[in-house]
Amino acid sequence: MSGITDQSEEVAEGLTETSSVPVLVVDDDPSILQLLSEQLQNAFGDRFSVHTCVNSPDAIPLCQKLGIEIVLTDMNMDEVNGFHLLKTLKENHPLIQVVMITGLDPQNAMESARAMGADDFFTKPVEMKELGHCLQYLSRRIRRWRETIEGYHMRPTSEANVG
Repeated sequence: MSGITDQSEEVAEGLTETSSVPVLVVDDDPSILQLLSEQLQNAFGDRFSVHTCVNSPDAIPLCQKLGIEIVLTDMNMDEVNGFHLLKTLKENHPLIQVVMITGLDPQNAMESARAMGADDFFTKPVEMKELGHCLQYLSRRIRRWRETIEGYHMRPTSEANVG
């Protein structure tokens, strides 16, 4: 089994409002990494700019360099697991949305991931339709947060606050 299933045509329709959202897929299994990346590109075209990484340590600087907004990461990787990546990203880049993917016991893994700040969680095989809805929601959330932050910084300072 590939770990990924495709049911994404109608989800792609709902993503037209977003320009290319930078997404990083992290998995130490090159076949899953390639398959997930290809499925995202095939299903959603230029709505997502999909980048890949085979390990957690390299993912962290890539997020900064590429302006990644969403990270899809496997939880169980050899060198540094997805939990460590999640923790590091949430500490250093709190606006990055992190989606955890696992083939392990979903109940225990999901509870741990949510407790550490995961924005969503999927078990393998990943349904592309569900993943598409998730990515759409997360990209809208990021844009709302950025608009709020920019609006806050653009507010005129009142004379009472100037000292």
